[in-house]
Amino acid sequence: MVSEEVIKQELATIETAEGRLVPSTVVDAARAPDSPLHPLFEWDDSAAAEKYRLDQARTIIRRVTVTVTTQEETVTIPAYVHDPEAPPRVERYKRVQVIAQNEAETLALMRQEIGRAQGLVTRVRDVARVLRWQRTLAAIVRELAALKAELDKAA
Repeated sequence: MVSEEVIKQELATIETAEGRLVPSTVVDAARAPDSPLHPLFEWDDSAAAEKYRLDQARTIIRRVTVTVTTQEETVTIPAYVHDPEAPPRVERYKRVQVIAQNEAETLALMRQEIGRAQGLVTRVRDVARVLRWQRTLAAIVRELAALKAELDKAA
């Protein structure tokens, strides 16, 4: 296992040498068997191709949207989302309209989506803090945490 510190050092070295950091230069640097990054990549082309096709399939699934009209508005949402009842680390997708027919799945999906939003807003808040742009982001993070707690209680 390659430590995060070693990864940071290697990426900094690549960035310094190239003047920027792009995925292709990281792959090029990792090709050498003695590179600390080498074991992080799949070098068997058959296996790598299969993993790439799975990634393409994920992209295709995420790309499909559906437009739904509620009493208040019309929104476009992903047609498929990660199945909220799938075991951890199992990639399985389910149509949102199917989930909407089951209250337990609906609550699980809302907790999942709020958790994702919470993580993203926390990341934005932390980056904003470093860039000195934090104003209302802390309040948004608190609101999302409260909403998630409310959904957890309802489950």
